[in-house]
Amino acid sequence: MYLGRVRAKGFKSLLDMDVPLRQGVTVVVGENNAGKSNFIDVLRLLTDPLDGRRSRWWEAEDVHPWAESGAELTAVYGGLTPAEAGHPPAGPGAGGRGTRTLRGPPSPLHRAVHPAACRCPAAASGVVGGPATG
Repeated sequence: MYLGRVRAKGFKSLLDMDVPLRQGVTVVVGENNAGKSNFIDVLRLLTDPLDGRRSRWWEAEDVHPWAESGAELTAVYGGLTPAEAGHPPAGPGAGGRGTRTLRGPPSPLHRAVHPAACRCPAAASGVVGGPATG
């Protein structure tokens, strides 16, 4: 099993990121303030630590204030054996692939920054915070 692709929408500075990863080693290189640490935070949230002790949890500040529908993080796994296909779950016809998606609510700043212009479902319902779901 390997992590083949990571997607992030509305997470910190990563408004819409889709990164394919290679089997083996992938190197992340970029300028200062380009989002490398945010990318690593996405990986930490989407994967389970080997020792079972999570050190990174979803926080309200992780959702970008302009992300109208909140944040969404997705990991796409490849090369799953039939035994591994149950975690993460792979649907019928996944062909050795599986996904894991986490969703966070809109930022508490979302409605405060542009309430009149916002027409997203979360702002209309008054939901502006809470735990991530996945």
